[in-house]
Parts: sequence; C-alpha cells; structure tokens
Amino acid sequence: MGVFEIDGFYRKYIGMDRLPETLSEWRPLPEQHLAACTNGKVFHDPLGEFSQWRNKLLAFYPEDIRLKKIASRCMTVAQSGQYNFPRLVKRSEWVAAQQALSSFMAHSISLVFLLNKQYVPFYKWSHRALKTIPMTGDMLHGKMEKLVRENDYAIKIDIMEQICAFIIDQLNQAGLSNSSSSFLLDHGPRVKERIKDRPLKAIDVWLE
Repeated sequence: MGVFEIDGFYRKYIGMDRLPETLSEWRPLPEQHLAACTNGKVFHDPLGEFSQWRNKLLAFYPEDIRLKKIASRCMTVAQSGQYNFPRLVKRSEWVAAQQALSSFMAHSISLVFLLNKQYVPFYKWSHRALKTIPMTGDMLHGKMEKLVRENDYAIKIDIMEQICAFIIDQLNQAGLSNSSSSFLLDHGPRVKERIKDRPLKAIDVWLE
C-alpha cells in the first residue's frame, strides 16, 4: 500500500531497476514474485512506462529458461511423488511421506503453470489459481483436492500417478518430450535436450 516510483515497485519484486535482459538475469527471478508484480489491473498509465515493464514480464520467461524449469520440475515431481512417497508409506515414515506429498503438489502445480506460460502465485493461492489456467487446470484442481482429502494411501498413490500421466500427456502434446515412459523422471532430460543455449543446457537437469 502507498506510493512507489515505477522502478522502485519492480525492484521490490525482481531486485533490479531495469528489465532483465540475459538468461542469467531471468533464471533466478522467483515465479511467485513475478506473479505478484504482474497481477491486478492497470487503471491509469499516462507515461506507459509501468505497462512497458509489466508487458515485458507478462511475456514470460525466455523459452530456454522455461524449458530448464520444466525439466527440473519433472525430476522433483517424479522423485517426491512417484518414487519416494510410496516407499515412505511402505516404511511407515509418515512425516517424511507428508513432506514428499507437499513437495509433489507444489512442484506439480508449478510445472503446470510453466506449461501454460503463467507464473505460479504464492503457495497459499496456487491451488485456487489452478482454476484460472486454460490447460485443464480445473481438472487438476479437483485431483489435488481429492489427493489431500483421501485417507487411503493406495488411492493417494494412484491419484499421484494420474497427475503424472496428465503432465506427461501435456509434455508430449506440446512437443517437449517424445518418451513413452510413465515415469516423469525420464521426461526431464528429454525436455532439457530442447534447450538451445549451451551453457544453460550444460547445467544438471536437477538444478534449478
């Protein structure tokens, strides 16, 4: 709340008093901060400067950065949900299983927003915001809610697999992966292969 200079407003969210230009400047910008500073309506902008910032940021991450983030999310979603969660449940490690579930949900939601070229908002609004994205976000919103409400762990595991299958289908439809594997971990490297910038492509697929 209050009065801000234009560059001061955006500096608060992206840490820069100018628009990002290079991949190295874009990569560390948090999705949630970008979502916050591009949210809402502009009612009056006589200089056009505020909208220039906003429109540049709304154009989304450069494609190579988006691909890098998608590839990394594929790995973390698979690791936390398809791999670790069932094993933790089997060993009755309930706290660790809940941590894995939370990680799975957060990174799955982020991944779907990345596929839609939209910034995911702060975590407490991210589930609700799924309803606003065009790529069957409403369906995923329902599955996430069912995943939390379900008490049967076997059913939870099945819902997680359904979510992963949905993401894999979206990756294949978008031409970001051509793998037929049902394990999302196998799709991360396929997405990474599509990065054109060599230094970015050389970074480990897990790192983001």
